[in-house]
Amino acid sequence: MFELELTTIIVGLAIFFVAGLLQGMTGFGLAMVVVPILSLFISPKVVVPILILNGFVLNIMVLWNAWRWVKLKYIWPLMVAGAAGAPLGAYILIALDANVLRLLIGIAAILFAFAFMRGYSRPMKHPKLGMVPVGLFSGMLGSSITIAGPPIILFLTNQGIEKQVFRANIVAYFMVIGLAAVPFLIVGDIITAQTPLYAAVFLPGLTLGAIAGIRMASRVNQRVFNRIALGLVSVAGALSILAGLNMI
Repeated sequence: MFELELTTIIVGLAIFFVAGLLQGMTGFGLAMVVVPILSLFISPKVVVPILILNGFVLNIMVLWNAWRWVKLKYIWPLMVAGAAGAPLGAYILIALDANVLRLLIGIAAILFAFAFMRGYSRPMKHPKLGMVPVGLFSGMLGSSITIAGPPIILFLTNQGIEKQVFRANIVAYFMVIGLAAVPFLIVGDIITAQTPLYAAVFLPGLTLGAIAGIRMASRVNQRVFNRIALGLVSVAGALSILAGLNMI
């Protein structure tokens, strides 16, 4: 049975607090902060199921505050496609070596952080046609390295959706693809009887961060905050790559 060391618990609580703060404010960012950094201390095969379970709690907290802005007409095709991509992502997580996963996590984090910082924008002439490939790719990323958000975020951002609707829809989407991944991760022995215990250890940091983020959502300059957070994600991604290459 895998055991969490005290240092890992303390670092993990701090990481989850920062990630919860970002997710509470913007509706995304949890996985992009937690996975690259916490995977430096424990295997991604342990981090991913912890994040999926705690992600449910966080998303419920955000939706409790934002459910009235959920507009399923914008995202139901993405939800269906994302759920369809979950089995492939689960297989990737089960099959690949931990260091290969760290490499993938680091590369994905840096690429998406760079896209966000550059303000990448490319409106689609036929967005409905793009929903299936974007949803499939996001669902695969979500159940393998839990970084499902960036493809969906870039897609919705380029459609010019209002801020509150965007935040609520992205969280509702995360709920669906997380639920879709769980059965496959249980069958693959990634989610085990110990996983809820590990998730509970980090839940206080996540909860406090999320509460603070939700309360700060309308008060803080999110552009500045997002740039700081994406800078952190870029550093975390670089460290994850170095760890995958056994250089740290």
